[in-house]
Amino acid sequence: MPTTDSPGASSLTLQTPSKGTSSPTDDPSAQLMSELLASIEKPKYEPKDSIIRTPKSRGTNVHSGFAGISVTNAILQLEPPPENAPMGSKHHPWLRLTGYELLTLRKRMKKNAIWKPSETMVGAELMDLGRGFPNYLAAKKQAEAEGTDFVDEDDIVSTRPELFTNLTSPGGRPINRGMVLNAAKKRKREGLSELVDDQKESLSKKVLQSF
Repeated sequence: MPTTDSPGASSLTLQTPSKGTSSPTDDPSAQLMSELLASIEKPKYEPKDSIIRTPKSRGTNVHSGFAGISVTNAILQLEPPPENAPMGSKHHPWLRLTGYELLTLRKRMKKNAIWKPSETMVGAELMDLGRGFPNYLAAKKQAEAEGTDFVDEDDIVSTRPELFTNLTSPGGRPINRGMVLNAAKKRKREGLSELVDDQKESLSKKVLQSF
């Protein structure tokens, strides 16, 4: 039997829009959301203040130009004394060590570039270098006897007159307790080294006799 549409049936058919043809303007809620997001101001990025880093301290003595650097580098910044510089000149003063000699002493003693030796150690070092007050007096007396020039750029007679008030004090190499201890440690190390060498020699002889 042929079917006929009922009088109450609608002749209109609903069409669902495809996903490809939909747009944000078709959805009022989506459009409202986009407008709200656009109205919200994004926080502006403010760059942080740049931190200025100050250089670290170069040593305990801020007034020293050599503070904080190695003794070897400090020595390289100074010129060594001329080979033909006479005793008593600015390169080899009678009663003091030059900056170059102080750095050399610090390196030998394995100290930093701002370490200061005691007066006794300075006096002993001067004596080892052929200077110091006793050598000063001997060289001056010899120059006067031979009629030769005596070099004393520091003018010790004028700058250190107190040294000439009592000339009966015994001369020689100054020494203090620390220097005695260092010498004792050195002799102990040398003695231990000789003992080890003797033990090695004795052991080698025993090994050879066993064959």
